[in-house]
Amino acid sequence: MMNWLLVISEGITNIIKHAEEGRVTLYRCIEREELYAVIEDKGPGFPLDRLPNMTLFAGYSSKESLGQGFTLMTKMTKRVLLYTSPIGSTIILTFDL
Repeated sequence: MMNWLLVISEGITNIIKHAEEGRVTLYRCIEREELYAVIEDKGPGFPLDRLPNMTLFAGYSSKESLGQGFTLMTKMTKRVLLYTSPIGSTIILTFDL
């Protein structure tokens, strides 16, 4: 249970640091025994030219980021989906219950 709290707090931290506003919504699917966290923001989105490095390489950092967020998310979740645009991003995290 603590895994999802840690990962969601990372998402909230990123909203505070990089976006004007955002929200986190939790859904529970009883049939699949899964928890979904939908993290949405109205920030500038992820730069597409750096997206592979930011999401696939542990410890990739920039002046805006320490580089551990996506590593944490991919290691502690069942699945991570990322949608990004210049007007905001959505990350959908799936956890086993």
